[in-house]
Parts: sequence; structure tokens; C-alpha cells
Amino acid sequence: MKRCPGCASLLQDDSTKCGVCGRALSSGPSAFPPQTQAEISLPSQSEPHTQSFPILTTEGVHSHKAYIVIIGMLLIAVIVLGAFVAIDRTSTLSSPNTHPNPYPVSIARTSRNWSGFIVCCNASSVTDVIGSWTVPKVACSSQSYSTELAYAWVGIDGGIKASNTVEQIGTGSRCNPGNSTGVYYAWYEWYPALPRRLLSPYTVVPGDIVTAEVKWDGSQFIASMRDQSEHWSVERVNSTIAASRASAEWILEAPTNSTTLSIIPLANFGKLFFENCSATVGADSGPLGTFQLIQDTMVDSNSYTEAVPMLPFYNDGTSFSVWWVSLGP
Repeated sequence: MKRCPGCASLLQDDSTKCGVCGRALSSGPSAFPPQTQAEISLPSQSEPHTQSFPILTTEGVHSHKAYIVIIGMLLIAVIVLGAFVAIDRTSTLSSPNTHPNPYPVSIARTSRNWSGFIVCCNASSVTDVIGSWTVPKVACSSQSYSTELAYAWVGIDGGIKASNTVEQIGTGSRCNPGNSTGVYYAWYEWYPALPRRLLSPYTVVPGDIVTAEVKWDGSQFIASMRDQSEHWSVERVNSTIAASRASAEWILEAPTNSTTLSIIPLANFGKLFFENCSATVGADSGPLGTFQLIQDTMVDSNSYTEAVPMLPFYNDGTSFSVWWVSLGP
């Protein structure tokens, strides 16, 4: 006996056609392996089709690909935009900005050894100048064959040629020939006398925050400095110097060699931020941004910029930055 492959009915051995379903029987091999009705049954239209895995049509596949492409393009756009922002930010941090200075600058001039701001110029009017900064670390090279210096200071006088004196106090950053390690110190000066270095315990290192002040109390000049990081303060007094007191300064300087009278190359100090800068001129006392200012930009003998005073990333009238550009002189 044999069974019909279409409905599993019992057939006579010599039957060539199923009497139940009418299906013709073939003696050749089946196109598919034999299956029971239970194995090939499909859900009826009244039953929900609960497939355990998703079935994507060709259209569905193309639709998902489109979403993937769009998402990919958006991600690329975000990355490119972020790169441009990063480049712009890097540019902002690595070079002086070119925005006009909003401080009331009455004169913008060049100087062979000064870069910064000056309040000027009524004689016997300046009684106080104060400012803070972070001691910069200079980039020294063992391949250098010359001394390089960068002096940051505040002071009274020296802003006009008629002034023969400068009362000042500040910090020095020095590169010695053939040495990649910088030397740092505090100093004061009653020009035309030579500057005097402040020795131990008045030591400074890169990163120290210092506040310097020069004031006239009616009978003498007092130059003082406080190192907030090293926790020391110092004061020096001079009652003999005859000064005009016609200007107040916040300056980054390339000092002059006292023997040869030549300007010493400017050490690469990177960026220096003067903060909390204020002055008392006559009856007026306030931030440097409230005064009419002279802006000095340091240039070399070929008029190429060495250091330029610029605004910091914030502008509150009390602060500005100076950017190193070239060695000079």
C-alpha cells in the first residue's frame, strides 16, 4: 500500500491517480522533501501572523539604506563643522586677534622695546599705578647664542621723551645662551639707576601670580610687589629721585644692555595677561580703560612686530594681553 503525497490517503499499489484529491501520481523524485500537513500549514486569514523575526521587503531595505545615508551625511557635516570651529578656536589662541581695541586709545605708536599701555601726560598728576600678571614661562633653546629677556612691569614716568626717570617694579624671564632652561626673578628700578634684582626669599617661578604697584605718597615713591603663589611681599622706597609723574605704564619690555646700549632680543614669552590694572591720575582713580591711553607696539629695527598689546578673551576695562611675535631686535 502507498499514500497519496498530496493528502496522505491510502492508495492501491497500482493506482496512478488519487481518488480523494484527484492528484496525478508521478514515479519521479519529489521536488521537495516529504512534509506533513502540519509542517506546511499556513495561518488562516482570521489568525494574526506572528512571525518571530522581521521580514524586510526590497522597498523596505532601500528605505532603511536611505535613512542610513542621510544620517551618515549629517554626521559628516557635524564633524566638518566641528573641525572648522576647532581650527578657528586654535587660530584665535595661537595668534593675536585683529579686532579694534575698544579702550579709549588716543595715540597708537610703535616702540623699539615697549609693548603695552600708557596713561599720559600731565606733569605731577600720577600718584598710583597697579597691575597683576602671571609670570610667563619663556621658550629657551640650547641652540641659541645670545641672551634673551622679557620684562613685565608697572611704573610711573618714562612714557614721554621729556621724562628722564622711571620708577618701576616687575618680573624678568631670561634665556641664557646655549641653555634651554629659563631663569626667573623679581626686580625694581629707579631709572636712570640700574635695575636691582630681588634675591631670596623673593623668588618667582613660571605660573606665579604677582601684583605690583608704584605709588607716590606725597614725599616718596613706594614700589611694592606681592607674590600670591609664593606667599611673599616686598616694598622698596625712594625719597630722593626727582620725577615728573606725568605717566603711568603697564609694559612688556625688551631691556637695553647697559654696556652696549643695544636692545636685548625679546625672549619668547608666548602670551602675557595684565589684569586688575588701575591708576590714580589727579582726582581720577579707576581702571586703565577709563583713561585716554597711548598704545605701544614693539617693533624691531626693520619695523617688524615683536610684541603687540591686544585685548584678552574678556574686556572689563582692567585687563589686556601682550602677544610675543618675534625675537628681534
